[in-house]
Amino acid sequence: MPTTQLRVKNDRGRPHIIWIEPWAEDYTLAPGDELRFDAEGPAETPWFELVESENQLSIFVNGGGAVIHSILVNDRPVPCGYNRGAT
Repeated sequence: MPTTQLRVKNDRGRPHIIWIEPWAEDYTLAPGDELRFDAEGPAETPWFELVESENQLSIFVNGGGAVIHSILVNDRPVPCGYNRGAT
């Protein structure tokens, strides 16, 4: 199956929320944190749409039945809602 990887680093001086859609999963990155995940699609390579606002980044994973694999922050697996209280 075709796969692709996305990395996002918080270069701000404050926490920043990352949403992964269409699953509505949220991850809050502290300054300097990096989030990484692989997306896999059954028929085509998944691709991403990014929507940036002042307080958050929404990442839309597209591509015919795409799924994401473990989400890592600073190379450690984290659950949905990671660091939610930091904002």
